[in-house]
Amino acid sequence: MMKATNTINLIQLSTDIQTNNLFLQDIDKGLSAVQKQIPSVYFYDKKGSELFEQICNLDEYYQTRTETKILKKYSTHIANSCTPDTDIIELGSGSSTKTKILLEAFLKKNGNATYYPIDISAKFLLESSKQLSNSLNKLNIKPIAGRYKNGLEYIFNLNPHTPKLVIWLGSSIGNLSRHDSVIFLQSIYSIFNTGDKLLIGMDLKKDIKVLLEAYNDNKGITAAFNKNLLLRINTELGGEFDLNLFEHRAIYNKIEGRIEMHLISKVNQNIFIKALDKSFHFEKQEYIHTENSYKYNLKEIDEMSKKAGFKFEYHRLDNKKLFSLNEFIKI
Repeated sequence: MMKATNTINLIQLSTDIQTNNLFLQDIDKGLSAVQKQIPSVYFYDKKGSELFEQICNLDEYYQTRTETKILKKYSTHIANSCTPDTDIIELGSGSSTKTKILLEAFLKKNGNATYYPIDISAKFLLESSKQLSNSLNKLNIKPIAGRYKNGLEYIFNLNPHTPKLVIWLGSSIGNLSRHDSVIFLQSIYSIFNTGDKLLIGMDLKKDIKVLLEAYNDNKGITAAFNKNLLLRINTELGGEFDLNLFEHRAIYNKIEGRIEMHLISKVNQNIFIKALDKSFHFEKQEYIHTENSYKYNLKEIDEMSKKAGFKFEYHRLDNKKLFSLNEFIKI
């Protein structure tokens, strides 16, 4: 007898980030700038999300397996520290592979749990939610497609008095500048109720060689992920980028304490984008800045939580101190 598939109802919030209009505006603005850039949020269409899942399984990409080890070690403790009626909310849930470890701990403790994964890629979110539901059939999954802040506001308006555990794994906060990360955490703090918790993964400063290898993998998956931005422009906006005429490059900016990802033009070239009826000139070796990934030490994490208004609860580290899982609470 085949197992019945649980019904998953995707909540689609109105989000301008997915519209061609905003995408068009951001591409026009970014490629017209003196230093060309494309916001990293546009990495995560369905194909980009799938490529990122492949990155997470690479030997060089220590972050996923290290954070997984930390979750396996401390998931029971985290679940035991929350009340049975706690809503579990995840920002940028992706495939929820790591989160499943924590969800299993909640189910073991309470018998059931409610999980709100929030992600910008609606198709990928729905697929991953169905897969998770089939493996954890006592989990109540309510996927929300939209921006993080919009998703959080929706949930808090829906269940204003239910305790919340918000999870933000994978060091995604590193994509924000140090200033913007505090601003974003302050926005979360502002809608939290007393006692609500934020569990946040943050990559730590370490040997530069380890960092560079993580973002310049031998299989070229990160390169494909980076170049997918150009493919999106071609597909959705009528761009004429030749992906073979750009190369992926990731460097470590020691002063800023961050990895920077770039797409480098191999030749002098003009790129026409039909939706803009406009061409953009690239000099040989000119680059598009596509992503930052800031790295932290423990003191910086403590200071960040304090600036955002939270009380710092703990750091959970792996044995090699490559990665940190941190809990902040509103008191």
